[in-house]
Amino acid sequence: MSVKKKFLDYFASKNHLIIPSFSLIPLNDPSLLLINSGMAPMKKFFLGQAKPPSSRIANSQKCIRAGGKHNDLDDVGYTKRHHTFFEMLGNFSFGDYAHQEAIDMAWDFLTNNLNLPCEKLHITVHPSDKKSLEIWKKTPNVIHDNIVFEKENEWSAGEEGPCGVCTEIFYDHGGHIPGDITQGDRFVEIWNMVFMTDNVFNGVKTKLDKPCVDAGMGLERMEALCNGTNDNYEAPFFANMIKLISKNDIDNINNRIVADHSRSIVFMIDAGVSPDSEGVGYVLRKIIRRAIRRSINNNSIEICIDYIINNMSNDYPSLLKNREKIIKVFHDEKMQFLNVYNQGICKLNDYIDQGEIDEEKVFELYDTHGFPYDISFEIMKEKGISYDYDKFEKMTKKQKEFSKLKKYHVESKNRITEFVGYDCEKIESKILDIQKNDKTYILLDKTPFYVESGGQKSDSGIIETDSGVFEVEDMQKNDHEIWHIGKIIKGSIELGQTVTAKVDNIKRKGLKQHHTATHILMSILRKKFGNSVLQKGSSVKEDSLRLDFSMNDLIDQDSLKETTMEINRVIQDNIEISTNVTDYESAVKQGALITEKNYPNEVRVLKIGDISTELCCGTHVRSTGEIGLFAIKSHKSVASGIKRIEAICGMSAVNYYLYSEKQGKLSKSDDVENSAKSINRKEIKISNLNILIEQYSNANAKYLLGESDKYIKMHDLVILTNDKNAILVKVGDKIVKDAAEILRNIGGKGGGNKNLAQGKIEKINFNDIIDKFMSESEGMI
Repeated sequence: MSVKKKFLDYFASKNHLIIPSFSLIPLNDPSLLLINSGMAPMKKFFLGQAKPPSSRIANSQKCIRAGGKHNDLDDVGYTKRHHTFFEMLGNFSFGDYAHQEAIDMAWDFLTNNLNLPCEKLHITVHPSDKKSLEIWKKTPNVIHDNIVFEKENEWSAGEEGPCGVCTEIFYDHGGHIPGDITQGDRFVEIWNMVFMTDNVFNGVKTKLDKPCVDAGMGLERMEALCNGTNDNYEAPFFANMIKLISKNDIDNINNRIVADHSRSIVFMIDAGVSPDSEGVGYVLRKIIRRAIRRSINNNSIEICIDYIINNMSNDYPSLLKNREKIIKVFHDEKMQFLNVYNQGICKLNDYIDQGEIDEEKVFELYDTHGFPYDISFEIMKEKGISYDYDKFEKMTKKQKEFSKLKKYHVESKNRITEFVGYDCEKIESKILDIQKNDKTYILLDKTPFYVESGGQKSDSGIIETDSGVFEVEDMQKNDHEIWHIGKIIKGSIELGQTVTAKVDNIKRKGLKQHHTATHILMSILRKKFGNSVLQKGSSVKEDSLRLDFSMNDLIDQDSLKETTMEINRVIQDNIEISTNVTDYESAVKQGALITEKNYPNEVRVLKIGDISTELCCGTHVRSTGEIGLFAIKSHKSVASGIKRIEAICGMSAVNYYLYSEKQGKLSKSDDVENSAKSINRKEIKISNLNILIEQYSNANAKYLLGESDKYIKMHDLVILTNDKNAILVKVGDKIVKDAAEILRNIGGKGGGNKNLAQGKIEKINFNDIIDKFMSESEGMI
């Protein structure tokens, strides 16, 4: 019987509710990018923010430590027990048992169920924890000389959250191994019991309503121990995986890193994470890149991925279900990275060989060539080359400031403009300052004009005085000053005048409709496709909205229709919308969706019935019925793992549907989907390359792109055309030439990149294209 099963069976017999692992992605917890401990997803139970399903719980929790307070990334491969992904076996009490029962169960399980020798077990206790000390001294078969004080025995999940002192159990692997209980490999921590009594928030520690227990052990460490080793990589799971990618070279650091990182790759993609340039997606991207750099051969990570899915799917069936997605997401990121890596590593090695590598060269490789700076510094560290990371950070900060130069430049004197635009769209105000550059800039003491933020575009309108009229075209905020940018269209405007500031209420209405609809759309997407769907950007205009979100595959047409219907039902239900300003902690307790880490303490909560609760500073309609109508105009992929929906509301949506009806088709995509037909198809095999050439009638470019995504999985090269001279070329990994070059070789005009090219061809002759391939294939592909 496995250690995991023994553990869960034992605690089930002690009246614990056995629950499955929570997702690796934290829900409403901006303090964590990923779940890094067994207790992390249960913080709400410890804090009394939610009622647990039982006062006693046990489970095996998926965890990743690759950033933040608990970061094991740099240690992986160099030590015997560090991992980025691991499983934590945990037993938890929420106001039920405390020190006595927690210690009794831990000791009983280790000595009677796993049959570990008592003399091999050593105990650490925090100096202030007299209760645990007395219990340990009275526990049968505990050797008193094996109990020591350890002032570091304090634990918390992150910078904020529940915390407390702990007592730990270590296993002594023998005097032949160097080290003591604080360092080295002789003593291995196998159990930790944290007695949660406090909560830290904004640096202040307060008492929990109920003392709780967070206890358990790392599965990988215990599996190694039960197999007679103190090295996790020598236990069967890792040892067998490493055998598949090398000649049983378990001590090789590269093998260990590839084996470890492959598990993180599998489980993060399974959880819905996609490689990205920030946040949790960047953690995945970083792990993939590190693994690729350490790969002994071209497909060692793929071998590990296959092994992990096959050997862990009994406990986690979703791995089998998502096998193709896991492989595809990894493969796409690998191909994208290798192009950058192969060029960048040559330049980096040249700099190292010539003794020219420093922070400026690392920045140049990063800024100009896109070569990851963390890999540059990692290689420098391996070669014993010192560097000043703070110096590098100053370079990147300066570059960011340069790239974000403001569009308008006015002198700021740190005055305060009061924004009153949530409650009114027309007010009387006073001019505090007027400045002129390429435009005229007016500063008021209060304003109803909204400044672009959170994706919502700025208001426009007019400012009137007794002597003139000023047209507001744009807005800018400098600290607490809100500047109105535009031109005087009548008379004159003078400093100190009293004015009437009027927002263009037609534009504002459109902005409110589209902003509220964006929140509803995001909520419906998460409801339909899971909490791994996260917002990656948005743009709210008066006549349209754009939402970018994390998702690996495009949404099919039926699901898009369902999404549209659900949103319009919410509109028809005319659900009341409310906002309130509160402190951040209260917003979290209200269940607000948290998508960032650094919110101010005072936040504005937008609540759309029971549909959505989010933090938002934008303007919104008073009830969903004011949106009127919602329509999706387009859905596409904008980057690896990032999809985009463009939609319209209100009169824009009405006009869209009327125009579509006038053209005789309410849904262009449906029309194409039902009437597109293949009229010519040829599959060719050249030099072990599978090539598909197909011609369609009544198919638009979007339809061709969808078909190419489907066919490229089974072919190395796909060429699709339609009866309007459109042509698309998509290439797989085996093709040397870029898709754009192949497009030109067969007479097409257009553009693209290595993998995909689209354009027009002057005259399509299906047989000519095939003949050209048969006769000139070597130079063409």
